Amino acid sequence: MKKIDRFINCYPLSKTLRFSLIPIGKTEDNFNAKMMLEEDEKRAESYEKVKEYIDRYHKSYIESVLSALTLSDLDSYAELYYKSGKSDADKDKLNKAEETLRKQISKALTETEGSTAMFSADIIKKILPEFLTDKEEKAVVAEFDSFYTYFIGFAENRKNMYSKEAKASAIPYRCINDNLPKFLDNAKSFNLIKAMITQDSLNKLNEDFIGLTGTTVECIFELKYFSSVLSQSGIDKYNEVIGGYTCSDGTKVQGLNEHINLYNQQVAKEDKSKHLPLLKPLFKQILSDKDSVSFIPEKFSSDDELLQTVNTFYKCSTADTESAEITIEKIRALFSEFDSYDTNAIYVSNGIAVTEISNAVFGSWNTISDGWNAEYSIAHPLNKNQNLE
Repeated sequence: MKKIDRFINCYPLSKTLRFSLIPIGKTEDNFNAKMMLEEDEKRAESYEKVKEYIDRYHKSYIESVLSALTLSDLDSYAELYYKSGKSDADKDKLNKAEETLRKQISKALTETEGSTAMFSADIIKKILPEFLTDKEEKAVVAEFDSFYTYFIGFAENRKNMYSKEAKASAIPYRCINDNLPKFLDNAKSFNLIKAMITQDSLNKLNEDFIGLTGTTVECIFELKYFSSVLSQSGIDKYNEVIGGYTCSDGTKVQGLNEHINLYNQQVAKEDKSKHLPLLKPLFKQILSDKDSVSFIPEKFSSDDELLQTVNTFYKCSTADTESAEITIEKIRALFSEFDSYDTNAIYVSNGIAVTEISNAVFGSWNTISDGWNAEYSIAHPLNKNQNLE
């Protein structure tokens, strides 16, 4: 045996061999005559455009179906959701209630007339030609009259959006598992908020938003209103009530959270027990555009303009807010000193903060307070001469 033989087959080695297929003779002539390569390249570009058109149709379809849908059984779900100290049986019931609500949405989306056609060649041959209004876009779609197989995988992907299963990429999941809990949390918080902020603030909110929502702010936080926030247009309106929006002239219409912030700064500054929670905006609907009621400026014309704007924002301070530069520096200083903090001297104020932490960690608003009470009872047992009073 040669010494070199000991190094053979010791380690695997992968190599990529690069070859090119160079047409010659009649093959090259046929390619050039029929412009096959150019056609394939053009079809690849058109394929991306048609996918955008298909998504545009899906968004329109989703909006129309969800805008007309009214869910049932929301009361039973809310009752379970708000129940404190849920047992395993309660959690199972909650999961089943979620499944029932998802099925309602999935059924509405998949059992309408012609809904299955979206996932067949009809989307190319019939639906898009009728849906699109631009002649150039219709011409691009027509290129695929005999090539629907290009879109089979894409169609299957889009079909998954309508599934009743607990999939994060599905529309029913976004409505029920993502947004319904947020909606219920906000409804509970609003009952507290309504009792604390001034009537003038509520009147101002109603004046600013009734033209947008068609109803009062109080009605928006009632359970029956949830069916109105299934669609993206409904979500946008709901989120604008919470966060406000900006008009084209730069005027800022204040949302509910800004009124809450003002209350916390003026009233709850000294008494932390009166601090009000901010409301949570809902997640956007699957496949939705990034549209907003707020005025959005035109896109930047150059990289320099973008960098200049970012730099201005970074250094800009107002009467109400510090600049991003100062804020980031304060955050850096805060986190860099963690090791020097005495964690035994860090406290969470009793009130909304504790219940929110309890709900986020344990799934119940009163788990932490119940634990405190139980520990106190153990540490300070009642004497036989004492009573609960």
